[in-house]
Amino acid sequence: MSIYRATENYVYKTDECIGRGATGDVNKGVHKKESAKPILVMELCEKGNLLEVLREPSNAFGLPEEEYLRFFSHLVSGMKHLRQNGFSHRDIKPGNILVCIADDGSYVYKLSDFGTAKPLKNGDFFQSLVGTKEYLHPDIFKAAFIERHRPREFDISVDLWSLGATLYQTATGKVPFQPFHVRGDKPCKL
Repeated sequence: MSIYRATENYVYKTDECIGRGATGDVNKGVHKKESAKPILVMELCEKGNLLEVLREPSNAFGLPEEEYLRFFSHLVSGMKHLRQNGFSHRDIKPGNILVCIADDGSYVYKLSDFGTAKPLKNGDFFQSLVGTKEYLHPDIFKAAFIERHRPREFDISVDLWSLGATLYQTATGKVPFQPFHVRGDKPCKL
């Protein structure tokens, strides 16, 4: 049974959930009118996310070189845009990179899921333990699972670590580290 929900600008059906994350669901919606309020809206990415692409048998050992270079360029552009606007993503991983199909049939990779993103400039710190185990900066992993009672401060370098782990997985088809009791590509309940 479809239940319609609405925001000020959009209408969506709750039975048309196209994705789930740690901080919410992603629904296909219809725009009602224009608004001056800042919101995040993007086109439907028919191919899903990068993790799904990497699970295809042809990508079991990573993306082909030409496709990897396209992915690398798109992801670095997305990260550069985030940093220029003073944000840290804090949960970079293949499951948070959407894959759209361009008019010429090539893939376009887009960083998504900003549920844990935080305004963070150079020299700023945060203390919250967020991210996904396989992609966590070692200091966050240690604070979350090993030395839980020690004081903690993290900076924007956490994104670089997660970016590196994502780049490695996209090149090889495997995550660089398998934490003990790994739960797959699911967010930590820290």
